[in-house]
Amino acid sequence: MGETPAVTGEQREETAQCRSLLQALTDGVIGVDASARVVYMNPAAEVMIGQELAAVRGRPIEQVFRIECTGARKSDRHDIRRLVQGATSTGTISNCHIGDDGKHIPIDYSVSSLGLGQGGVILFHDLSHGQELRRRLLYQATHDALTGLPNRSSIQQAVAWLHAAASREAGGSYSVLLMDLDHFKQVNDHHGHAVGDVVLAQAAHRISGSLRDQDSVGRWGGEEFLALLPETGPAHALRIAERVCHKVAKEPVGVDGKEIPISVSIGVASFPDDDTKLESMLAEADVALYEAKRTGRNRVCSAQQVDHSPLSVAGQIEQALDERRVLPAYQDIVDLKTGVVVAREALARIVGGTEGAMEATDFVDAAVRLRLVHRIDHQIALEAILNCNRPMGEARSKLPCFINVSADLFRHPELVDEIAASVRDHSAAGKAGGDVRGTLVVEFSEDELLHNVEETRRVLTPFLECGMQLGLEGFGEGGASLEDLVDLPVAYMKLEAQLITRALDDPRARAILKGVADTAHALGVVTIAEKVEDAKVLEMLREIGVDWGQGYLFGWPRFD
Repeated sequence: MGETPAVTGEQREETAQCRSLLQALTDGVIGVDASARVVYMNPAAEVMIGQELAAVRGRPIEQVFRIECTGARKSDRHDIRRLVQGATSTGTISNCHIGDDGKHIPIDYSVSSLGLGQGGVILFHDLSHGQELRRRLLYQATHDALTGLPNRSSIQQAVAWLHAAASREAGGSYSVLLMDLDHFKQVNDHHGHAVGDVVLAQAAHRISGSLRDQDSVGRWGGEEFLALLPETGPAHALRIAERVCHKVAKEPVGVDGKEIPISVSIGVASFPDDDTKLESMLAEADVALYEAKRTGRNRVCSAQQVDHSPLSVAGQIEQALDERRVLPAYQDIVDLKTGVVVAREALARIVGGTEGAMEATDFVDAAVRLRLVHRIDHQIALEAILNCNRPMGEARSKLPCFINVSADLFRHPELVDEIAASVRDHSAAGKAGGDVRGTLVVEFSEDELLHNVEETRRVLTPFLECGMQLGLEGFGEGGASLEDLVDLPVAYMKLEAQLITRALDDPRARAILKGVADTAHALGVVTIAEKVEDAKVLEMLREIGVDWGQGYLFGWPRFD
């Protein structure tokens, strides 16, 4: 007997993509083997039949899907046998029996053979009114409700499909446009979220209307969009991106008598010119988008026009993450009145590489630009939880520990759940270090997270439910406000260093800082000054009434 050929990575990828396509179809698909027994059903078929694949797998098709017609055809069994023997059949009937509950629906159907002895496929479409509801439900699962565009999951599948097709074809090419609305947070802050929704929907309409018929666009997340341009090289992609940029900003959006100007920044990357791997392609587009925003916004930048040093740093970060060399160094936080260490913060460091230890300032910018921050957050959080779970005799391990998290982490709920599960696990009875709940503080910047308080509360809920506390970082940068202290269960608030420095010489800034500290105290929120580096600042903070301080004046970050 000959050996079974090995399945290549490309074949596995193609199989996965085909399965994704079948899963997304709104028509029912049932696969049968050579004995006419069910081997596959897609979600649409499960909905119409009223049973999951696991419940009907291996059953004869006539027990699951039976055509009861009048006239020449007497039963579905005849059709299925013809299918197995290599025949095909199509038609529209008004009396199809499906499932075990005796329901009958009118359908269009097609029965197709996969070849003699290989089974076949039934494709069917419900013509009844109930199918419209099912279609709407399936549409809602694959599209963004606000803009009507494909959602992130759908556009991810589409770009994977496009990449695989271009990779197989000699001379295949395509480009992506990663787009971000400029100053969108200001629209929400100044005009409210309802107006922001209108602006976002109108921007989506303008973007899609600027593309060609063969192009597609989906909502990538927040105010970001991803457009796919098949068979398009870098030069042509740049021209299309410039057209999109121009049409979006051509005129303001009118909402409730207000004229709101909008614009978009766009990063362009092309296959195979910029990279041949999908993840790297998207990273290239992200770097280009960042550069477009950094250099003024309302402009287009291609991957070929930017400094690629962040990509080399990204390689070092990924290797360090894989080798678990991203570790927390802890910086003390002290009580400003007594000078006693009362808490500490876990700060990311890369250790053990050829470059020596790397501080966050050496790699965080590249990590943000290339969406690697969620992996850093995840690894630092897990290490900090382990550190807090040391035996009770080590007093420092029982101090409140601040862990920074970014918006990027909340795009990966599975990582959030894993962190929360680790807290619960290390707080269970019998663990050496005892309960770590209440010891860990999730530190976030309101500007880094979401612009909707309810949504922010939702993504923070897993941390709250496992007993962690909340810390608001960088108060005074312009993103955070006192309203956040009302809307969110914040226990700690860090004051931004620039505001503190300004308060040294500006009486108005000092008055504002004192007002903030007094308000926080009234709400039971602990205030913390960042980057305290000299005695003059320390004295001012004590006079104002700030509770705690953190900075080089009290000590450098160190590994425990």
